Amino acid sequence: TFISQTSSSDDIKTPSPTDKSTEPTPLSIAMNSVNRGYWFAIPRSQGDHLYAFFLQWSPSIYGKECDDSDYSASDHGFVVVETGDDRDSDEPSWCGDQRSPAVIPEALGHEVKKDWEVVSKIVHKGHRRSWVGGLMPLPELSEDSQLISPIQVLAMCRQLPARTEGQSWNLIYSTFRDGFSLSTLYRSNHAVDSCVLLLVKDSDEFLFGALLSERLKVSEGYYGNGQSFLFRFRPQLEVYRWTGENNFFIKGDLNYLVIGGGRGTFGLWLDRDLYHGRCRVCDTFNNDILSGDEDFNIISIEAWCFV
Repeated sequence: TFISQTSSSDDIKTPSPTDKSTEPTPLSIAMNSVNRGYWFAIPRSQGDHLYAFFLQWSPSIYGKECDDSDYSASDHGFVVVETGDDRDSDEPSWCGDQRSPAVIPEALGHEVKKDWEVVSKIVHKGHRRSWVGGLMPLPELSEDSQLISPIQVLAMCRQLPARTEGQSWNLIYSTFRDGFSLSTLYRSNHAVDSCVLLLVKDSDEFLFGALLSERLKVSEGYYGNGQSFLFRFRPQLEVYRWTGENNFFIKGDLNYLVIGGGRGTFGLWLDRDLYHGRCRVCDTFNNDILSGDEDFNIISIEAWCFV
């Protein structure tokens, strides 16, 4: 397998042969003929497996089928090359850009279209993963959540920053376990070095919250970045991302916690006792009202970090 990362085709270099009469390989010719940042090449025998992997993880991107006879591989960043024994074979190898959203169905046959039976658990890089519905891995949770279901966890995983992929969810705060106290919530975040998922359930049984780009802490002003977002389940997950209007992401005070703001309103506001809360439309996320009412009573809160 060959992998190269560059910013343009001008940066792609091939080793200088000691014998100047040596001809360039078909792979090097293909790589230097197209402007691509990321390249990979795979043997014929692994094509079906790689495609099936893409389908399992990103069916909306890699699941595009094409039976059009006018289909052009080069238009989608794929180049047919012959390497080694392939020169005497009728079956090509495939080389492509990892950013390319298309596939070459002619090279994959029909086996990849069948339903795949996925094992219940696998071990990868020290993290145990469960498979739900044969669709995507369920992250390992340090404890069972009292608020979010496995299906909702899967929906949330699709929205989390890439840096959380493959990481376990660690419950650092729960009102069921730790009581209702904003200062306790701050203390639970003291050693956190990841983004934080804050879940809130109100007295109307609505579940909502925020993904925070940094740990919760007492601060003089707003902090965080555009990876933060607000969300609610109604019942499907609805996500409200940064609009770019301002940088009012997170503000921690001993008497309240604010997420999102602008023009005197807050996207999500929680009091020091974690008993009362308030939701408004804010410029930071242009969100809908997250809770059942603008002013609500809190039933439970959970905070999760990623390790």
